[in-house]
Amino acid sequence: MNKLFNAIFPNFGCLACDAEINVSRYDHLCDGCMTDAVFASDPVKSAKAVLGNEKPFFCNSYAPFNYQPPISDLVLKLKYNNEGLAAEALAPHMKNILTTDYDIIIPVPLTKNRVQSRGYNQAELLANAIFTKPVVNIMVLQKVKTTTPQVDMTHDERRENQRGAFSVISPNCVSDKTILIVDDILTSGATLNECARVLMDAGARVIDVLTVARTSR
Repeated sequence: MNKLFNAIFPNFGCLACDAEINVSRYDHLCDGCMTDAVFASDPVKSAKAVLGNEKPFFCNSYAPFNYQPPISDLVLKLKYNNEGLAAEALAPHMKNILTTDYDIIIPVPLTKNRVQSRGYNQAELLANAIFTKPVVNIMVLQKVKTTTPQVDMTHDERRENQRGAFSVISPNCVSDKTILIVDDILTSGATLNECARVLMDAGARVIDVLTVARTSR
């Protein structure tokens, strides 16, 4: 629907700074904002590098950007302001850094109450903007516990907060499969690692994670 709407009524304003776009090499973003965007010097990191001493259940973390303005502003608009075009703006940069194909793409799920109150799942919007829908599977993983906002939590508190938050709906779908988990931001990695843990317990063979950006630790 966003693509159809955009084709009929093109967006001439930059999603990050609202400046008018006359000519830009990027979808929905002006050249100035993309010049200011901080691309990750290491877009692919091992799980150990991002998790520290925590036991990793995924292999690699992909992220094209550091979590700084204007990318952080764009992510917040996607996450809280129902700005679906932000997913389309970010998707090409996320897709370009992937080095392998996957059997299943799984967006990090939200609880049913959170989806109803927000109206959408930003991770699902990103996944569907990056990949063809038959590969994206939202019926594999569910969030079964309401977690506390983690902004002021330590790494250990985040890990405990996410413990038991997810379950696998269809273990047969993940058995011996290569899986990519998609989310918006990687901070401590606790959420993504907990998702990976339950998928590995269900028999997944290899799991990587893909986010728009990582925060600095």
